[in-house]
Amino acid sequence: MYKAVGEGELVKVKHEESGGYEGSYFEPRLTFNELLFDQFELEIMKKVSSEFKYLNATEITNLSHKELAWVNNSQEKKLISYKDFAFYLKAI
Repeated sequence: MYKAVGEGELVKVKHEESGGYEGSYFEPRLTFNELLFDQFELEIMKKVSSEFKYLNATEITNLSHKELAWVNNSQEKKLISYKDFAFYLKAI
């Protein structure tokens, strides 16, 4: 059974998964406007979408925890800086 909750530009949709687990995902309320992005940003979004398309949340979490950004910041639970780590991603 699906249930949409939330307001604004995203709606969080909750659903039951196999094994009695509850999962969720987000659906946009707005239509994608590619004019808001330059060509480089659009290419990055396509690459990310392609690389992670068939992975579930646990698989993505496991990959992210191998990244330098996580390794360097997890012990102290510091915020991860996009500027410091975005260009060192191994997964994409």
